Amino acid sequence: MTPLRLAVALDGCPEADLPALVEAAERARLDFVTLPASATDLGLRAKVGLLITRADDVRRLELEPAPGAGGPGTEVRACVVGDDPAEAVAEADIAFTVVATPEQTPPAVSALRELRAGSPRPTEKLLVFADLRLGLGTDLHLGTADDGLPLLSGPAAGLASRLQGWQRTGLDGFRVRADGLDELEVLTRAVIPALLENDAFRRGYESKTLRGVLGLPPARVEATA
Repeated sequence: MTPLRLAVALDGCPEADLPALVEAAERARLDFVTLPASATDLGLRAKVGLLITRADDVRRLELEPAPGAGGPGTEVRACVVGDDPAEAVAEADIAFTVVATPEQTPPAVSALRELRAGSPRPTEKLLVFADLRLGLGTDLHLGTADDGLPLLSGPAAGLASRLQGWQRTGLDGFRVRADGLDELEVLTRAVIPALLENDAFRRGYESKTLRGVLGLPPARVEATA
């Protein structure tokens, strides 16, 4: 069974709440969190990977290295697939996309991988994460949130099982959007414990760098004169 890769988007959270939210994400051993550009001024440091939105382009994110985890070859680039998916996947290590249902996932992921094959980095690994929201409920249901993202709701065990099945359609993982602690805890206090019961999520970080956690080789380091 392939363990789930899980990240959380905290881009819409109040800046004052970010340190506590990042700490909660680290305790849950998430792969990484994505943060707004203003987070660069907070001096956040954590074992969980921190991807900061570039101030000049909300679609592009770059790693803010944790202490001891930075240096040449550790950078991670991510991009949101938008109107120009070819540009998005050309240089990225991670592509964030939106697919409404598991049935729509295989062709969407295949299209991204074909674009990568025709890019300047055709042989380098591209991780595809789907964006969605999670909610707790009595019955398992896949709908649409107010912001247009897929909203998967239901009991913790059902959410965990559905995410595992969805991943098997071709995804590498999921980025769950959370606007505060309550939404984050649906993931960290409900879904992840359910996954751990089936050994479907990590119990510790396998590497000191995000590239290592994600199973990516060291990044290419450009030679300097």
